[in-house]
Formats: sequence, structure tokens, C-alpha cells
Amino acid sequence: EFDGNLKVTNAPFDPLEITDKIQAENYVAMDGVQIEEDSLGTPNIGWINDGDWTQYYVNIPAAGSYVLTGRVATGSEKESVITVTDSTGKILGTLSVDPAKSKGWNDWYESSTKITLPAGKQKLTFTYTGEDTYLCNVDWYNLKADPTALPQAKMHNASLSVSRVPYSHASIALMVNAPANDYVVHLVGVNGKFIGSQRGHGEGLAEFGVGAPLAPGMYFAIVKSASQQKTMKLTVH
Repeated sequence: EFDGNLKVTNAPFDPLEITDKIQAENYVAMDGVQIEEDSLGTPNIGWINDGDWTQYYVNIPAAGSYVLTGRVATGSEKESVITVTDSTGKILGTLSVDPAKSKGWNDWYESSTKITLPAGKQKLTFTYTGEDTYLCNVDWYNLKADPTALPQAKMHNASLSVSRVPYSHASIALMVNAPANDYVVHLVGVNGKFIGSQRGHGEGLAEFGVGAPLAPGMYFAIVKSASQQKTMKLTVH
């Protein structure tokens, strides 16, 4: 429903999961913008003036850094800015709309920035500012976890890998890669006899039979890191 200030509120509403694109026209509140269709008949928001805004309700799965991307177009010759704020009015980041990258109101390109968000349901407000009469069109926004700032817990779940490497000073040499984790390598004989252990962190070389060569035969290496485990069957000639 509209009031005298051309503000609209679509409530009640469900938060948009950030795995989905936020279609620009799916705002929960706005001031000034209009919904139109591009040359392909796809809805977008346009007729955007300085000071207009749109608001979206999102559900963020985990606190951290996110890459915010907007698909924008402009026929203006002047740069405009989209400022993103949280429910307290705190500025989270800005997207620029560069006329050098768009030659018309349907000439779309993607503009991105990084923002930090808490976990949970929250409202984000996008305010449009610029010096021209009409600033830009917006097709959609998207939020993705920042791949350059993965939480430590994510790194701990990285895959454990083990490979045997030739090494003249040891009967058995194993290259272990346990990203951001401690690891332990236990070596046992085919009859279950314990031979020895090597410990390390991250990436390292586990050596057995240095100085005193291992007897020829079959061995098993059990490699453990966090919740992961790998077993390798090894032969010494």
C-alpha cells in the first residue's frame, strides 16, 4: 500500500536466503523507485532519483565477510553510488555505478564490494545517490561468503591428503597435507606391531626407517587429522 511519500511496505514477509539472488523489485519497503521491465521483459527497478532507497529482509547463515554484487545499468553520464546500511543506519559498504561500464539503461554489468554481516535475520537498506536526474537501473543483488576470508572452522574441514614420496634417507616417507590442522601418522606392521609415530601441523613429511632401515615387508600407515582418517598400505623392499 502507498502513502503520500510514495513509500511501500510489503508485510508480512519472509527473509530471503542469501543463496538466492535478491531480485531488486522484491523489496519489503522503498521510497521513490519504480518497477519496470528491461528489453527482454525482465522486471527491474528504475526511475531512481537521488535519495531513493529500497529495503530487503535477508537471513545470514553465519557472521563474517560477504561479497555483495549488484547487476546494474545506467544511461547517465555521471557516476552514482548505492550505499548499504543495516537497521541501525551503520554503513556496511557501497557499490559504484560507473557510466564507463554501461552505455544504456539495459546495458547490464556487475558491481561488487565486501561487507561484514552478523548472523541471523536482518534488514538491509540500499540508498541511491548521484547528481543526475535518473541514476541507474538495478536487476538484482547477490550475497556470497567472501572466499578470501573463510572462517577458521571452514578451513579445519579441508580435505586431508597423504601421498608416498621417494626419499633416499628413509624406508617410508609420506607427504601429509592437513590444512590448518594437527596430524599424526602411526605406522604398524602387517601383523599389527606398532613401529612408530610422527606428528606435525599443516603440511609436512613423515619419515620412518631413518638411520635404521625397516625390514622388507608390508606396513600400514594410519593418518589422523581432526575428524578425518586415511589408511595407506605400503611395501618396503
